[in-house]
Parts: sequence; structure tokens; C-alpha cells
Amino acid sequence: MRKHRFEAEIFSPACVAVRKGILDLDRIRHEEGVMPQSVEVDHGRGIILIRSTGEVTFEDVAATADKLRTILMEDGPARALFDAREQLTAPTTTEIYQLASSMPRELRIALLPGENTSIREAMQFGETVARNSGLQWALFDDEDQAVAWLNEQGPWREA
Repeated sequence: MRKHRFEAEIFSPACVAVRKGILDLDRIRHEEGVMPQSVEVDHGRGIILIRSTGEVTFEDVAATADKLRTILMEDGPARALFDAREQLTAPTTTEIYQLASSMPRELRIALLPGENTSIREAMQFGETVARNSGLQWALFDDEDQAVAWLNEQGPWREA
């Protein structure tokens, strides 16, 4: 397995608790029938697809970031579409700053905020933080345009 720069990064406390089995958000949400975020590799489009629905906590977003890092370590695509068109709540600016500034540099992220003003504003702030940190994040209103932007340099990471 290839070693990546971000393998040494520290995961959030919530992610550490989930990894150690102290906090099992997936089990809790599964029992309640609620899974606010899903992460999967869309091989057809060569991207990681993140769908976010309903009320999403910082811990949910941190756990999703952890899943992204795992996919990247397994040589998955370095392109992600974050679809928050059905998300109802947004992280705080401090949480957004922490997440955006800790993401792997090679990950290109297209953001789809939908019409919810608080989600759109949160994603705009995240985009600004990411760009100021040298990351490639962009906000879109159209999914096809977002996927086209993600794949401008090819759908899979360079060998």
C-alpha cells in the first residue's frame, strides 16, 4: 500500500472515539433508522460521492472526513462530490475551519449546497478556507457541472 502524507494526520476526537469503539454513531443511527451521510465510490463517474441529508452534526462530518481519508489511502479517486442539497443543519464556522484546513491536499471537492441559505453560506466559507489553505474546492448549483469540474484533470489520481 502506498503511504500518503495525510496518514499521519490526527483524526478528530469523535473519529478516534468511533475507531476505538467508544462511540458507535453508525450503530446508534442504524437502530434509529437515521444515517445523515453516506460515502461511496462512484466508479462510473470516477468520484467519491457524499450525500448528506437531514440534521448533520460535526461528529457526522468528521466521521465522513475520516472515511474519505480511508478511501484515499486505499487508492480510491481523489475527487469528491459533496451533495448537501437535502441537509438541514450546518456546522459552526469554527468546525468548518477545522475540517477544511485538515483535508488532504490531493482531494478535489465539488460542493452542492442546494437552496438552504445556511448550508450555502457554510459551504461558501468552507470553500474560502480550503482555497486559502491551497485546496481545490468549488461550489456548484448543477451536479453535472460539478462532476465535469472534478474530472477536468482525469477521474483518477495520477500514478
